[in-house]
Amino acid sequence: MKNWIIVLIIFILPVSLYIFLENTREIKTNSAISAPNTAIVYKFMSPMCSECILVQKKIDKIKDNWNHVVFEEINVSGNNSKIKHTKNLIKKYEITMVPTLVFVDNAGNFYKKIEVDMTEEDIEKALSGIASKKEK
Repeated sequence: MKNWIIVLIIFILPVSLYIFLENTREIKTNSAISAPNTAIVYKFMSPMCSECILVQKKIDKIKDNWNHVVFEEINVSGNNSKIKHTKNLIKKYEITMVPTLVFVDNAGNFYKKIEVDMTEEDIEKALSGIASKKEK
C-alpha cells in the first residue's frame, strides 16, 4: 500500500504543478492582451515540435525590440485549460501546421500568417506591419 502512495505522489505532484503553472501563465498572457493599442502575435505551437523551439528562440531574440506587441502562445496539442479558445483561434485562422505565427494589429485586424519555415527577418518584417520598433 505504501508503494502505491509513493508512486502516486511521484506522478501526481509534478503533473499538478505543471497544470498550475500553465494556468498561471495563460492568465498573465490573456490579461496583457486586453491592454489598449496592443498588437498580438499568436504563436501556434506544440510542446513536441522541434521547429517550434527554434522559432521561439528567434522570437526571444527580437521581441523586446517592439512596442505594444503581445506574444500569446497557443498550445495546439489540447493540453491546456483554454481548449475552446484554442479551437476557435485554430478555426478562425485556419491553422493546419505548427509552428504558425498569426499577426493581428492593434485594432484586431488580421495582418499576416507565417507557417513553419521562417527567419528572424520574416518575423521582423511582419512585426513592422503591426507595430513600431522601440527606439534605442
